[in-house]
Amino acid sequence: MPNTKLIIGALTDMGNIRKNNEDNFTVIADLVRPDTEWGGSKQLDLGERGSLLVVADGMGGMNAGEVASAIAVSAVEDMFKNMKPEVLRSTATIQNFMSSVVVEADKRIKSQSTLETRGMGTTIVMAWLYNDYAYVCWCGDSRAYLFNTAVGLRRISKDHSLVQSLVDNHKITDDEAFDSPQSNIITRCLSDSQNNAKPENAEPVELSNGDVIMLCSDGLCGMIRDRDIVQIMRNKIGDGVVKTVDELVAAAKRAGGKDNVTVVAASITNDKDPVKVHAAKEAPLQREPSANAQQMLQGNGQSKPAWMWALIGALVVIVIVLLLWIFMKPSGDADNAEQQDTTEQVGPPAPTNQPEAQQPVQQPSAQHQVETTSHGEANPNGNDNQDNRQGQSNNQRPTLGPSKILSSGNEKPNPNSGQPQKPTQAPKPQEQPQQPEQPQQPEQPQQPEQQSNPEQQTQQSGSVTLSLL
Repeated sequence: MPNTKLIIGALTDMGNIRKNNEDNFTVIADLVRPDTEWGGSKQLDLGERGSLLVVADGMGGMNAGEVASAIAVSAVEDMFKNMKPEVLRSTATIQNFMSSVVVEADKRIKSQSTLETRGMGTTIVMAWLYNDYAYVCWCGDSRAYLFNTAVGLRRISKDHSLVQSLVDNHKITDDEAFDSPQSNIITRCLSDSQNNAKPENAEPVELSNGDVIMLCSDGLCGMIRDRDIVQIMRNKIGDGVVKTVDELVAAAKRAGGKDNVTVVAASITNDKDPVKVHAAKEAPLQREPSANAQQMLQGNGQSKPAWMWALIGALVVIVIVLLLWIFMKPSGDADNAEQQDTTEQVGPPAPTNQPEAQQPVQQPSAQHQVETTSHGEANPNGNDNQDNRQGQSNNQRPTLGPSKILSSGNEKPNPNSGQPQKPTQAPKPQEQPQQPEQPQQPEQPQQPEQQSNPEQQTQQSGSVTLSLL
């Protein structure tokens, strides 16, 4: 085990507004010898079972919050002092033990609740420094930080709060969470009457030379932002961890001091390089690019392998083919549309509204009944009857002028009924007499119209005879 030493500093303050301090904390510098003194500039060896730091932020008003946080801290001290040796076997056993400590503290607070303290609760965060690692467990919004001058500041814990859940869902930013009036709403705590405590464990943090493990209540992180915290620690850590803690509490009070504020920190000294220890797990904290990255930036990196060039070439070909297909496709569609229009126009031309078409022509009664329009009028274009019948024989039906529209192919006109058939279109030529409606494209008749009956044949024969006359 490396020869790791630590110096511990801690301070709690009522703040500028509160009338009592509901925060509590405890420090056990050596779990083998719990009575070991700490504080000031005294440097201690990290003992066989390590050291313990705890911060609890009580809530509930009156004396209830102070009672809850005191019960929680007392429960943690009792369980660590009576810890069994098998707890130290692995990371899993250590984390399970720390979670059980929080659950036990929750049970004790609930069991000691009275009418005067009903509704009391507390948050908790603790760091167990053991075997050159920091094991952190928490419930609520009290925080644990890791600071090192070489790599900066990062949070070890994550708040159990409403605004933190919004940050996790990318609905607000960290700065918006800090400024939110709902920043004091927590989603987990000890002594919740509806739920049992649900502690959370962070991944173990390897300790290196110059590290500072810092715990605090939201009286600090709720009054000054992380960027202010890191600036204070950079400026003050050279004077020692005790003065750094004092300055952090003073900064929270200068920012308003609306809540009780508590800070507990331990600075670490050993022979481990902090850049190598922390940058390996925290890529954003890495200050210099790796050797491979430097080579690539300088142009000395190895060339891309052949398969990569082949892949790039294939992608380029695919893109070119797609672009050609996109640009060629509209031209082909236009040709198809033009060809289709030409095919549809084969057959007798649609009759147009010529002035002579309006001349009255005497028609036999049978033909007159066959070509009854939707308005019950006779077709005046007697010269076009033969063309119209030829269009029907070719499965195409021409459309007459705007004032005379035949019934749809599905509706057979009844010569004996005086009711007009429902027109397929209802243009109003009276509104625009100067611009007659263009003839519509012939429509495909329904298949039943292919079949003829004696009556239709008689009518068609009569129509052809009259046209010749």
